[in-house]
Amino acid sequence: MRHIQVYESFRDPLRGARDLFDLTSSFIKKEKIRTGRAIEFTGPIESEGEARKIVDIMLPEIFMGLGFVKFLGHSGLDSIGWQAEMIAPVQETGYAIKGPLANWNSALEIMRKWDKDISDYVEEENAYGNMSDADLEDMYHTSYMDIIENEKIQAKCAEIGYRVIELPTS
Repeated sequence: MRHIQVYESFRDPLRGARDLFDLTSSFIKKEKIRTGRAIEFTGPIESEGEARKIVDIMLPEIFMGLGFVKFLGHSGLDSIGWQAEMIAPVQETGYAIKGPLANWNSALEIMRKWDKDISDYVEEENAYGNMSDADLEDMYHTSYMDIIENEKIQAKCAEIGYRVIELPTS
């Protein structure tokens, strides 16, 4: 109990005391369709039950795309200290982008641009249609890896609070 008293005494806005004493909890909700997207919810351990109830009630609206920002603003999660981050896999690379759910629409625009740029590039390279399926798949994979490893691309993602992460293997 002493660690809770320390936290309450300092009212640490940066959550340093919570992290120090492992008073933060998180859980992930995955999209049921095959996109592989998920949302990670993080907040104070003492209000995890309340956060899970809110998320379970609102979850169908979250993944149906009925407005992530609207969900965050009206869910009550922020009032109990909980935050949400979207995790979206980048094709078949083993990587994802992760960042604030509130900026998901901006992140989605970036990813759509990547898809278009890569598709245009592969079509141009395979203009005569003589590449095998394996070569095309390799070209797509290599192109996505080039994008996610590019420092300028990572900086553009960082502008909206997103970062590239490696997906856990399971």
